[in-house]
Amino acid sequence: MSATYFTLLTTTGESVLATATAQGSTLHLTQMAVGDGNGNLPTPETSQTRLVNERRRAPLNTLSIDPNNPNQIIAEQVLPEDVGGWWIREIGLYDEHNRLIAVGNCPPTYKPQLSEGSGRTQIIRMVLIVSSIASVELKIDPAVVLATRQYVDDAITIHAQSHNHPDATLTAKGFTQLSSATNSGSETMAATPKAVKAAMDKANAAAPASHNHPWNQITAIPDGTTAQKGVVKLNNATNSTSTTEAATPSAVKAAYDLAKSKILKVNNKTGEIITLTAADVDAVSAQNGGSFQKPISAAYAGPFAWADQYGSTAAFHNDFTTTQASEYHPVLKQKATIAGKTSYAFSFGALVNGTNLSFHLHMKGSAGHDMNYTFATNGDFRAPASVGAGASGVLAGDGNLHGSIWGGWLSNWLHHNTVRDVRLGAVQWTPAWRGGGFGDEWGYVITGVVNNNRDDLIDTIARRPLQKYIAGNWYTVASI
Repeated sequence: MSATYFTLLTTTGESVLATATAQGSTLHLTQMAVGDGNGNLPTPETSQTRLVNERRRAPLNTLSIDPNNPNQIIAEQVLPEDVGGWWIREIGLYDEHNRLIAVGNCPPTYKPQLSEGSGRTQIIRMVLIVSSIASVELKIDPAVVLATRQYVDDAITIHAQSHNHPDATLTAKGFTQLSSATNSGSETMAATPKAVKAAMDKANAAAPASHNHPWNQITAIPDGTTAQKGVVKLNNATNSTSTTEAATPSAVKAAYDLAKSKILKVNNKTGEIITLTAADVDAVSAQNGGSFQKPISAAYAGPFAWADQYGSTAAFHNDFTTTQASEYHPVLKQKATIAGKTSYAFSFGALVNGTNLSFHLHMKGSAGHDMNYTFATNGDFRAPASVGAGASGVLAGDGNLHGSIWGGWLSNWLHHNTVRDVRLGAVQWTPAWRGGGFGDEWGYVITGVVNNNRDDLIDTIARRPLQKYIAGNWYTVASI
């Protein structure tokens, strides 16, 4: 027996989840909608893009993984007391782009309003089975939703458990006891400032007032080098090449003053720090756009200018050599996004396919939509869909043509204006002996002449109409 109440992914939901899984991105489920099915219990369909009759849509309250089944996602929405006055028979789950991802039905239940004399807070729960939980982002905005009792209970439990910290150790954080002792060997308690002060005062009292030593008494300290710390000698020179001495601030200032006196000048701009614009180097601003200040020329000349195309360069030019069996090399690319709607990448470039090269205009959408226009080196051009010409001319992918000369599609014109078949219609007989015979009528051909008694007179004559088949109908030929 098949289930009466169930939930399923829509075609859109399956596609979006598959794309997220393949590309390593995530699906953001944000809203749940309820509806009354226009008074009838609806059957969920994968082709649905909306509920039959939506009554309310609001952000999700919770979105979590079922602790008893890691492939099930539980989505919940709380209906507060001040909404209702309708039946609930259908449920929809939407993503951040308002696309219906999953749809389900439920036993009919009436949601009253307080104004009707009875009100209640009602929780709507949808359980969704998916193949990859990692492709669904479990994120809820706590500022726009109501908390369920179960959510609060779980939060209190987690909060209570968070206070069960262990004691602090040398390797882990935790609770610890303070100690003011100065003779303890404990490694599980923390010293108070009082203990630290007592130890500091005793150390200061034991140390001599002067702690200076002659240089010859200081041993076991290595010289400083570029590879290790140590003792170094200062050097005030500005022309030394030593790597074992340290420059004094005086030497550094002398070098700085000398450098400052050598004024930097680039493109008629001077100063210690120079900011160059795109125009300074004859370039186009990447931030604000612009135009080249000099003409762009491919340096082709002569009556057949492209004859030297293979050996010449252009304003935008690159060379590549490969031994790979399959590679795409875009020379120009742009990514365009309509916020909250769609995103596409557009590119021009060469495709390597075995030993064949071709040039392509390629379009790739964020949802997986792929369009490829091919210019082959043998002169062929191939488009993934129809090719248009002028205001109404179209070459369709199935070979059909559309244009004003045909009054629309060529296939329709041929269907209504060309003879698809010919035949002879039903036979007609008439006596020739002492009969009227047939008159000279258009559209008929004589198909039989009978002389049953083989005398000098014809007994009967047979004829059939000559017919043509046009646009699904048979017509008797009026003239040839």
